[in-house]
Amino acid sequence: MALPVTSADLETFYSAQDITDVDAVDAAWVTQAAAGAQFAVHQFKNFVGTEIQGSVTWTGQTDDVTNAIILQIWNEQGGVWETIDQVPGLYNGAAHESYQGQDLAFLTSQLFYGNPPVNTDIVLSGHIPDLTAYKDPSNVITCRVYQEAP
Repeated sequence: MALPVTSADLETFYSAQDITDVDAVDAAWVTQAAAGAQFAVHQFKNFVGTEIQGSVTWTGQTDDVTNAIILQIWNEQGGVWETIDQVPGLYNGAAHESYQGQDLAFLTSQLFYGNPPVNTDIVLSGHIPDLTAYKDPSNVITCRVYQEAP
């Protein structure tokens, strides 16, 4: 698929089993294929209610490390996707403030400053200190993780 430019629902929907599989960090993965100039994209919408701040974490794997894996959040007010974290890593980015009291540059990108090994757990995450710009009118945030096909 082409990389979407809005937060509209993707054409690939998760089944009930897919939702169960992505709910826990374990050996059950939901795959997304891409080839040529396409992107493998997973998009998640989460109700955050009246929460003022929050953390976003994605754990996954890839079988190809040719291109970066990028975690983003949709900015409702600006109408743009904003990068939270990526591997190979970003240093000194806004996403690297802290998560559960630890420096995110250590938790994520520093572990894979270069390309991560294939079929190895990769954790991308970031702390959002103010969710105001990211909530839709129903108090839902939209995040995605994607990788361009080689």
